[in-house]
Amino acid sequence: MPNTQAPNKFSALVGQKCPHCRRGPLFCFPWYNLKSFLKMYEHCPHCGQQYEIEPGFFWGAMYISYAFTTGWFLVGLTFYFMYWPPMVPFILFYISFIILTLPINVRYSRTILLHLLSPIKFSKQAFLEGKMKDVPLK
Repeated sequence: MPNTQAPNKFSALVGQKCPHCRRGPLFCFPWYNLKSFLKMYEHCPHCGQQYEIEPGFFWGAMYISYAFTTGWFLVGLTFYFMYWPPMVPFILFYISFIILTLPINVRYSRTILLHLLSPIKFSKQAFLEGKMKDVPLK
């Protein structure tokens, strides 16, 4: 018997799934594939929803990414002023941490933009009846 229980919005966001059907993946490759970690499908492989609503839509993800980086900076600054570790190793660790989390940061910025700030809404019908099989890469 097929699964007819749609995942909730949070689990679809965390799993980086399509906001329309919550089944199809947003990205073609895993985040640790550093050559192509930003490669997205043009359309959802399950329901056919177009991800880039208008040209330059994902430029808005820069603001979300900036908010993530600022949040990490505030956490690091709080830690620094609470424990006063040696400055140079701490700065090197912090810069390394930001660079290592960059692929995850950018991908979740795009995912949040699609799920929370786009006009794409969940459709139970799209969840149950996928219509696309061959999906072009962007």
